[in-house]
Amino acid sequence: MKILLPSNLDVSLAVNGYVPRYYEKYLWIVHCIVKGNQENKNCYQEYVHLNKKKLERFIGSRYTTNIINQLIQSGIIERDTSYQVNVRSMSYRLTETYRNSPINHIEITGSKTLNYERKNKEYRRTQRSFLMKDKTLQQLHYNAREVNIDIAGAGSFINEHYANGTLSLGQLNSYKYTIDTIGTDEMKNDYKRNDKTGRIYHGVANCPRDLRGFLSYNGEPLYQVDISNSQPLLFCPLIDRYISATKIPEFTCTNQIYSNILHSYYLLLPSSISSYISSPYVLTITYPQDVRLYCELTSKGKFYEYLMREIGIPEIERDQFKTKFFERIFYSRLPKKREYRYSQKFKVLFPTVYKAVMWYKKKDHKDLPIELQRVESDVVIKGVCNRLVLENAPNRRPFFVTVHDSVVCLEKDAPYIKQLMEEELTNVLKFTPTLKIKLF
Repeated sequence: MKILLPSNLDVSLAVNGYVPRYYEKYLWIVHCIVKGNQENKNCYQEYVHLNKKKLERFIGSRYTTNIINQLIQSGIIERDTSYQVNVRSMSYRLTETYRNSPINHIEITGSKTLNYERKNKEYRRTQRSFLMKDKTLQQLHYNAREVNIDIAGAGSFINEHYANGTLSLGQLNSYKYTIDTIGTDEMKNDYKRNDKTGRIYHGVANCPRDLRGFLSYNGEPLYQVDISNSQPLLFCPLIDRYISATKIPEFTCTNQIYSNILHSYYLLLPSSISSYISSPYVLTITYPQDVRLYCELTSKGKFYEYLMREIGIPEIERDQFKTKFFERIFYSRLPKKREYRYSQKFKVLFPTVYKAVMWYKKKDHKDLPIELQRVESDVVIKGVCNRLVLENAPNRRPFFVTVHDSVVCLEKDAPYIKQLMEEELTNVLKFTPTLKIKLF
């Protein structure tokens, strides 16, 4: 079995009060921290949450606390104690000395380590078993593990970019981990669902953007059916829900027969769609001008360009602007003393939409991204992927995997999948948005 360790770490020399019989226990805890960093494609040197109960099942309840404390006192790892009982485990990371070291894949044949890995696989298999009861999720898992990577091409790419300074050491280590694990048993075990949002995480979804071009299925390059302005667009049905909850419709149906027809229509809606419509009478609301403009811009994929032009940001800074848009408007905490400049401008241009954003964040600013990801998984997984499985015989099913708000497929199947996604989005949004087909 291969484990991940900093190249400059020799636990027999670095651990104060080193106990030889604990050798593999020391290595396993360091490996869990390093592996947690490598699996996170955006945070290469951040704290990693380690569940103490799970660790105790692996290396023994009598040893876990003492070994972690020994590693901390020896200056190998450090702890972030800002945890919440029954919410978030304590977090750990390597100290700076070892964070800034290349990561080696070390072959370990010790009986304890092999036993830890066996327990780890069993734990993951148990976590995954309930997902396999769903035919769509089962197909997704099968497809994701069949994806391969051009090892030589990807390796040359990351070495070249590390040499010229465009990749950090943390990114290099993470990218190497991805290259080494895609197509292996390690990636096949890496399959889980976020129960809050419905998002599915697997090796392809976790693959860094820079390496996606090296992925293939049966030797064929991968394509992506992508939603333009996806997160702002998927907020449209949430605006609908906000208006329904906070505003009395301008028209009230008094005809009992007509009312019953509307109610019957509402009950017949698929559950993945009806959850975004609070009642059939929502259709009678007259939406404010800024909401209509917002929906039009996001449906045509022109939202970011419009907002950048109004704020005065050049097109060359589009990627940076998108990051700041989510940091300072959609996903930021509720303003207490002052608002960001972007928020102030957004509030002027889209006052009703801004109120809806604040309404979803009134309890916790994390609630909004969770709601958006629920809409996304309803459309992509419950909608598109479910239809790909149900509407096609097993031997004629197109290859597909999900990367959150997009579907990855082969070029020949992209038009068909694009059509399905348009239909699912139109059902939820009540208008047809702009979709793109591009190389993954």
